[in-house]
Amino acid sequence: MTRTGLRPVARKTRAYFAPVDPVNGPTAIFDPSQSAGFELDAPPAPWIDLGWIENFARTSTTQIEALPGGVAGAVTGQARRGLGARVEFEFRDWGKLQMALAGGAEHMNALATAAGAAPAGSGGAPIAAAEVAGYEFRGWNMNALTTLIGTRKFKKGFYQDLQAGSFWGYNVRVQQGSIDDPWIALPSEDNPTRFYFFGVADPSPAGLYANALVVDYRKWPGNLVIDPVRYTVDYLVAPEPPNKNLLLGKSYSESPLGRTFLGYFALERYNPTDYHGPDNGNP
Repeated sequence: MTRTGLRPVARKTRAYFAPVDPVNGPTAIFDPSQSAGFELDAPPAPWIDLGWIENFARTSTTQIEALPGGVAGAVTGQARRGLGARVEFEFRDWGKLQMALAGGAEHMNALATAAGAAPAGSGGAPIAAAEVAGYEFRGWNMNALTTLIGTRKFKKGFYQDLQAGSFWGYNVRVQQGSIDDPWIALPSEDNPTRFYFFGVADPSPAGLYANALVVDYRKWPGNLVIDPVRYTVDYLVAPEPPNKNLLLGKSYSESPLGRTFLGYFALERYNPTDYHGPDNGNP
């Protein structure tokens, strides 16, 4: 954005990409002489909008070699080979397209299988509450903005009420860091703080996602009505059917005002637990 005198008052970067068939299809080339200006939300075909990005960097991977000549082997010229470049950036918003590109692979809809479709890898496998009870899962929020509020890394635990037979769960705050760092409970591994409890329900045909385990914070009586977290509902599936240790979650806020999508997260079975609920009269 510029003003009088072309002095920049703000800088933002928006990304676009064009799908390429590496075997049969030609490579799409952006020609500024033909598309110098276009609506940001409506790029010219075949380009697709990826949204706003940040920390953009382009690094050349082209190799330059000296060409010696003469008896003394003096450098007489230079040649380039292996022409290429590496582009790096961070998405500010995440969706299916961004997740597919970031992972370098097809991003399949693991939460909803098309009605009438034959069983295939495009649908997530359901997982029952009994299959997660007695374990804590380490979690990773896909939205990088959760780093700012210290919740990108977390743990979720699941247990069964031994008297009522119902299933419940809780969150554990962990030490933040990169995805390669260990998940360390706070204030300590021996005495973790468990908070924001929730109810757990098996997949139901009447649910928003018929094949998803439901994590519902509205079920826990201790979550205050004025707390926005109370209205969080997560839907969990196993994206790789044989592997019930890795789960994909999709989170919503579901209140009397409506349903709002919050983001995606991943869970991985991390450690067993013999915790069976608080001793304050709640479930």
